[in-house]
Parts: sequence; structure tokens; C-alpha cells
Amino acid sequence: MAWDKSIPADDELLINFPGLCRANWAAIEELTTALLQITNAKVASSAAIADTKLAQITTAGKVSGAALTALSSVPSGAGALPTANLANAITVINTLTEKETPHADDLFVIEDSQAGNARKKLKYSGVGNIPDESVTTSKLKATTGEVSYYGTVSSVSAQIAKEMPFNQLTEYITPIWIGGTNNLILPGGSYGFWTQIKYIPDPPNPGTTYARQRYVTASGQDLWVFLLVDKNTGVIEYAYAAADHPAYDNGGDIAALPHPFIGNNFDDKEVVVLGKDEAEELKRSTTKRGSILTTLHKRFARVDLSREKKFSPLHTGLFSDKKPVMVEKLPAGIHVRALIDR
Repeated sequence: MAWDKSIPADDELLINFPGLCRANWAAIEELTTALLQITNAKVASSAAIADTKLAQITTAGKVSGAALTALSSVPSGAGALPTANLANAITVINTLTEKETPHADDLFVIEDSQAGNARKKLKYSGVGNIPDESVTTSKLKATTGEVSYYGTVSSVSAQIAKEMPFNQLTEYITPIWIGGTNNLILPGGSYGFWTQIKYIPDPPNPGTTYARQRYVTASGQDLWVFLLVDKNTGVIEYAYAAADHPAYDNGGDIAALPHPFIGNNFDDKEVVVLGKDEAEELKRSTTKRGSILTTLHKRFARVDLSREKKFSPLHTGLFSDKKPVMVEKLPAGIHVRALIDR
């Protein structure tokens, strides 16, 4: 039924009036005629329609991002804004080791935990620095690395030195002297904490001295285990175990620091690195808070010098464009050997 404003006509017969009126009343009720519908043009600018009269907008694409204002008033119950939608966001906790340089207009997404309640804070840096009190101890990416020496010692010392007298090294590295002459490189370099040292006697045999160090920015994906063994007997004299190559926090130059035993006399020694699978098995067999090298010396005394094993690439701990830098081939003089059970 369509609306017709021309009916009833001014001279319409009275007998026809009821039917014609009912036809227009039906059109008003059905609102099928455009002239009777409420359009945008018919709504007055002063109408002030209450929110209770408006339905919730749920269709995707109905609201432009340019129309959003007062984001600081978004209620907590609305959920977290995805960091992928924030063009200038840097997730600080996940990028501490990626050497990214923040800009003054960056946003920092800080993950924190307080009183057992996980929370996230979004903070404008202003000067490109990580906001104060935003990184907790639990969020620091850290691990431990250790070195050991099997033999008689009279003293142990650890220090940071520049321009070591061997191999033309010019970066700050952290060597440890055991007995004053046996040089081993600690994994943490100048980023390591105070070194813990212990000695385990094994009478009537020489004992084993261990030096363990916790250090930050440990990003290695593989366990590195270096051994310095007697070239004739295969007896393990020195050892290194850490999640990073010894060059990682000691200047980063693998060619200059290919192993942690720089400065030792190699006339009767051989440098050995454990294969990836054997190193991981050693790690799995170590208790959660135990020492990998303590496990090593308890289970193994020497390596098998009779055969060379195949080397599988290991991660140095370094990254380039967020991609892990791998050691694809061992330098000359470093061998892959199997451990021999005691």
C-alpha cells in the first residue's frame, strides 16, 4: 500500500472517504514509502538523540581509526590493545638484547609483575629511554657459564684486562688465572657478575677448580662446551661451558677469540669442542641448579682421540638483523671428539 497525499480529494464523496483514509493509514503504519521514512536530512541538528536509543556498533569497518579520540579513557575491561597496531611500539622486555635504538616518539610496552598480578604498561618515552622502574630482576635475560681446571693449584684470580698480552686482543675480556699461569676466558666478559670459585679435592689425584659466572644478555640457542685435553692421553685438563661462544661478551670477534684457552701452551694440548647432541645430553643429565662441568668431571675423565666427529653448526649467541649468527665451520686446530665414561 503506497501513500498518496492527493487522496481523499477536496470534492470526494463522503461514502468513499473511509476507504481512502484507511489506505493512507496503512501506508503510514508500514512506512514503505520514502516520503514517510525518517532520513538523515529530516533529523534536526538539535535532536540530541540519547545513547539509550542507539544500538551497539559491532560491524567491522564501521568506525575509522581517525575518528578515535581519548584513548586514555579506554576502560580496563575493554582488553589490551595489540602491539601490532602500534606503529612506534617497542616491546622492551623482548628486545633488550637486540640493540635497537629507540626514538623520542616511541611507545614502550612494559611487561611487569607486582604482587603476583601480571600487568602491562604502555608508556611514552619522550627521550627514547626505557622508563624508570620498568624492568624487574626477573625480566633480565641471564644465564650462568663456567670454566674448570683439573690439576694442582696454589691460587685463583679473576679480573678484567685490556690489551691482553696474547693474540693481539684489544677488547675488554675477562680471563681467570688458575695457579697464576693457566688462562681461561670467562663467558660474561665485562657484562658478567662476580665470579664464584670452588675447589673439589680428589685425593690422591689432583682436585678440580671451578669458576662460575652469571651474566646478562645471554641469547645463545646452543650450549658450547670447550675442552683442553692432553694431546697424548686425552685427559681433560680445562673446560668451558656456557650458552654462548666465549667471544660473545668478550669483544665478539670469533676469529680473534676462537676458544676460551687463549694464552696457554699448546705444545702437548688439543682444543676440543663437544658436538651439539653430546653437549645437550650433558646438559639434560645435570640437575636443575647443578653445575654442567661438575657433571662432566664426575662422569668423564678424557676424550677419544682415535676419531674425529662431524661438527654441526652452533649459535654464537650473536644476532645480525635479528637472525642468529652461526659458526658453520670450526677454525683449524679445534676438534670434535667423543667423551669416554670413567
